Amino acid sequence: MDEDKYIEQYVEFAIRTQAKWKARTNEDIDPVILASILDNVGREIRTAKIERSRQEGRDQKETPEEQRPTEKQIEFARSLGCVDPENFTRSELSDWIDKHKKY
Repeated sequence: MDEDKYIEQYVEFAIRTQAKWKARTNEDIDPVILASILDNVGREIRTAKIERSRQEGRDQKETPEEQRPTEKQIEFARSLGCVDPENFTRSELSDWIDKHKKY
């Protein structure tokens, strides 16, 4: 979301909050209370945005093909005769295990 759109939505939220309060109480909301509400909403929005960004980064860094194999996979592959299971990706080692395990 671009910065101008974010600010616009934030201001619209403040206006809607003020209008709802006035409709319920027939008074203006205390500016300190409104500022506190907006501060909390802004913090939640920023936190969600940061978490989405972090998750996107994790998703890009660790596709299933690039992930390191689990310790269980490594141990099982060794028991099947694999010499260097650490040099496989998780999905590669999974394929190797499927080809070499005895049913």
